[in-house]
Amino acid sequence: MEILSALILPCIRVTLRTVLLLSVAVACQAREALPHEEDVKAAFVLNFIRFVEWNPAPEERDRSILPVCALADGPVIQAFTRLSAGKVVGGRTIRVHITSEPAIAGCRVLVVEPDHYAKIESTLKNLLSAPLLTIGCGPGFTRLGGMFQLLPDGSRVQFEARLDAISAAGLQVSPSLLRL
Repeated sequence: MEILSALILPCIRVTLRTVLLLSVAVACQAREALPHEEDVKAAFVLNFIRFVEWNPAPEERDRSILPVCALADGPVIQAFTRLSAGKVVGGRTIRVHITSEPAIAGCRVLVVEPDHYAKIESTLKNLLSAPLLTIGCGPGFTRLGGMFQLLPDGSRVQFEARLDAISAAGLQVSPSLLRL
Protein backbone atom coordinates (compact mmCIF):
# COMPACT_ATOMS: atom_id res chain seq x y z
CA MET A 1 0.00 0.00 0.00
CA GLU A 2 2.86 2.35 0.83
CA ILE A 3 4.45 1.72 -2.54
CA LEU A 4 1.14 2.41 -4.27
CA SER A 5 0.71 5.67 -2.32
CA ALA A 6 4.27 6.67 -3.15
CA LEU A 7 3.53 6.21 -6.85
CA ILE A 8 0.00 7.67 -6.95
CA LEU A 9 0.58 10.78 -4.83
CA PRO A 10 3.21 12.32 -7.16
CA CYS A 11 1.00 11.57 -10.18
CA ILE A 12 -1.94 13.31 -8.52
CA ARG A 13 0.24 16.30 -7.66
CA VAL A 14 1.52 16.59 -11.24
CA THR A 15 -2.03 16.29 -12.58
CA LEU A 16 -3.33 18.96 -10.19
CA ARG A 17 -0.48 21.31 -11.09
CA THR A 18 -1.17 20.79 -14.79
CA VAL A 19 -4.88 21.45 -14.33
CA LEU A 20 -4.13 24.56 -12.27
CA LEU A 21 -1.69 25.92 -14.86
CA LEU A 22 -4.14 25.25 -17.69
CA SER A 23 -6.91 26.98 -15.73
CA VAL A 24 -4.75 30.05 -15.21
CA ALA A 25 -3.81 30.10 -18.91
CA VAL A 26 -7.45 29.82 -19.99
CA ALA A 27 -8.48 32.55 -17.52
CA CYS A 28 -5.76 34.87 -18.85
CA GLN A 29 -6.83 34.27 -22.45
CA ALA A 30 -10.47 34.91 -21.56
CA ARG A 31 -9.49 38.14 -19.83
CA GLU A 32 -7.53 39.28 -22.89
CA ALA A 33 -10.51 38.46 -25.11
CA LEU A 34 -12.73 40.95 -23.27
CA PRO A 35 -13.03 44.20 -25.19
CA HIS A 36 -11.61 47.37 -23.70
CA GLU A 37 -14.04 50.11 -22.63
CA GLU A 38 -12.95 52.40 -25.46
CA ASP A 39 -13.68 49.65 -28.01
CA VAL A 40 -17.18 49.18 -26.60
CA LYS A 41 -17.77 52.94 -26.69
CA ALA A 42 -16.51 53.07 -30.29
CA ALA A 43 -19.02 50.36 -31.22
CA PHE A 44 -21.79 52.40 -29.58
CA VAL A 45 -20.76 55.47 -31.61
CA LEU A 46 -20.88 53.45 -34.82
CA ASN A 47 -24.31 52.07 -33.93
CA PHE A 48 -25.65 55.54 -33.10
CA ILE A 49 -24.59 56.60 -36.59
CA ARG A 50 -26.22 53.51 -38.11
CA PHE A 51 -29.54 54.00 -36.32
CA VAL A 52 -29.97 57.76 -36.71
CA GLU A 53 -31.28 59.26 -39.94
CA TRP A 54 -31.12 62.85 -41.10
CA ASN A 55 -31.93 64.63 -44.31
CA PRO A 56 -29.00 65.69 -46.47
CA ALA A 57 -27.82 69.20 -45.74
CA PRO A 58 -28.01 71.56 -48.73
CA GLU A 59 -24.37 72.62 -48.28
CA GLU A 60 -23.07 69.04 -48.54
CA ARG A 61 -20.93 68.74 -51.65
CA ASP A 62 -20.00 65.07 -51.52
CA ARG A 63 -22.90 62.90 -50.40
CA SER A 64 -20.89 59.70 -50.73
CA ILE A 65 -18.92 60.62 -47.60
CA LEU A 66 -20.29 60.79 -44.04
CA PRO A 67 -18.01 63.27 -42.25
CA VAL A 68 -17.52 62.49 -38.56
CA CYS A 69 -15.67 65.17 -36.63
CA ALA A 70 -13.84 64.26 -33.44
CA LEU A 71 -12.69 66.86 -30.98
CA ALA A 72 -9.16 65.67 -30.12
CA ASP A 73 -7.67 62.23 -30.58
CA GLY A 74 -8.47 60.33 -27.38
CA PRO A 75 -8.74 56.57 -26.83
CA VAL A 76 -12.39 56.28 -27.91
CA ILE A 77 -11.73 58.31 -31.07
CA GLN A 78 -8.74 56.12 -31.93
CA ALA A 79 -10.84 52.97 -31.41
CA PHE A 80 -13.67 54.44 -33.49
CA THR A 81 -11.29 55.40 -36.30
CA ARG A 82 -10.02 51.80 -36.44
CA LEU A 83 -13.53 50.33 -36.20
CA SER A 84 -15.11 52.60 -38.81
CA ALA A 85 -12.33 52.33 -41.40
CA GLY A 86 -14.01 51.55 -44.72
CA LYS A 87 -17.49 51.27 -43.17
CA VAL A 88 -20.45 52.46 -45.22
CA VAL A 89 -23.61 53.69 -43.51
CA GLY A 90 -26.66 54.60 -45.56
CA GLY A 91 -24.61 54.45 -48.75
CA ARG A 92 -22.00 56.85 -47.34
CA THR A 93 -18.44 56.01 -46.34
CA ILE A 94 -17.50 57.19 -42.85
CA ARG A 95 -14.57 59.58 -42.82
CA VAL A 96 -13.18 60.72 -39.46
CA HIS A 97 -11.75 64.25 -39.16
CA ILE A 98 -9.81 64.92 -35.97
CA THR A 99 -9.67 68.53 -34.85
CA SER A 100 -8.44 70.37 -31.79
CA GLU A 101 -10.97 73.18 -32.21
CA PRO A 102 -14.75 72.89 -32.05
CA ALA A 103 -15.00 73.63 -35.78
CA ILE A 104 -17.90 71.60 -37.08
CA ALA A 105 -18.52 73.06 -40.54
CA GLY A 106 -19.27 70.21 -42.90
CA CYS A 107 -19.68 67.63 -40.13
CA ARG A 108 -22.71 65.39 -39.77
CA VAL A 109 -21.53 63.77 -36.53
CA LEU A 110 -19.51 65.26 -33.68
CA VAL A 111 -17.81 62.95 -31.16
CA VAL A 112 -16.30 64.50 -28.03
CA GLU A 113 -14.10 62.93 -25.35
CA PRO A 114 -14.91 64.06 -21.77
CA ASP A 115 -11.64 66.02 -21.40
CA HIS A 116 -12.90 68.42 -24.09
CA TYR A 117 -16.46 69.08 -22.93
CA ALA A 118 -15.62 72.59 -21.67
CA LYS A 119 -14.19 73.47 -25.08
CA ILE A 120 -17.43 72.54 -26.87
CA GLU A 121 -20.07 73.76 -24.39
CA SER A 122 -20.81 77.13 -26.03
CA THR A 123 -20.76 75.56 -29.50
CA LEU A 124 -23.33 72.94 -28.44
CA LYS A 125 -25.73 75.61 -27.24
CA ASN A 126 -25.58 77.25 -30.69
CA LEU A 127 -26.23 73.93 -32.46
CA LEU A 128 -29.59 73.09 -30.92
CA SER A 129 -31.41 73.00 -34.27
CA ALA A 130 -28.49 72.01 -36.52
CA PRO A 131 -28.75 68.55 -38.15
CA LEU A 132 -25.59 67.39 -36.38
CA LEU A 133 -25.52 64.19 -34.32
CA THR A 134 -23.56 64.94 -31.12
CA ILE A 135 -22.07 62.15 -29.00
CA GLY A 136 -20.15 62.48 -25.74
CA CYS A 137 -17.87 59.64 -24.69
CA GLY A 138 -18.58 60.09 -20.98
CA PRO A 139 -21.06 61.42 -18.42
CA GLY A 140 -22.23 65.03 -18.36
CA PHE A 141 -22.52 65.56 -22.11
CA THR A 142 -26.30 65.66 -22.35
CA ARG A 143 -26.42 68.34 -19.64
CA LEU A 144 -24.38 70.53 -21.98
CA GLY A 145 -26.88 70.03 -24.82
CA GLY A 146 -25.41 66.90 -26.42
CA MET A 147 -27.68 64.18 -27.83
CA PHE A 148 -26.01 60.97 -26.65
CA GLN A 149 -23.62 60.25 -23.82
CA LEU A 150 -21.83 57.02 -22.97
CA LEU A 151 -21.76 55.96 -19.34
CA PRO A 152 -19.48 53.35 -17.78
CA ASP A 153 -21.47 51.06 -15.49
CA GLY A 154 -19.13 48.63 -13.80
CA SER A 155 -17.88 46.32 -16.53
CA ARG A 156 -20.56 47.53 -18.97
CA VAL A 157 -21.21 50.68 -20.97
CA GLN A 158 -24.67 52.23 -21.17
CA PHE A 159 -25.96 55.31 -22.93
CA GLU A 160 -28.40 58.13 -22.38
CA ALA A 161 -30.18 59.98 -25.15
CA ARG A 162 -31.79 63.42 -25.12
CA LEU A 163 -34.73 62.88 -27.40
CA ASP A 164 -35.69 66.56 -27.29
CA ALA A 165 -32.27 67.58 -28.63
CA ILE A 166 -32.40 64.88 -31.30
CA SER A 167 -35.89 65.95 -32.38
CA ALA A 168 -34.98 69.67 -32.39
CA ALA A 169 -32.16 68.88 -34.82
CA GLY A 170 -34.55 67.12 -37.19
CA LEU A 171 -32.91 63.73 -36.69
CA GLN A 172 -34.86 60.49 -36.49
CA VAL A 173 -33.76 57.70 -34.17
CA SER A 174 -34.66 54.12 -34.97
CA PRO A 175 -36.87 52.62 -32.24
CA SER A 176 -34.58 49.58 -32.17
CA LEU A 177 -31.75 51.79 -30.89
CA LEU A 178 -33.85 53.15 -28.06
CA ARG A 179 -34.77 49.62 -26.95
CA LEU A 180 -31.11 48.83 -26.19
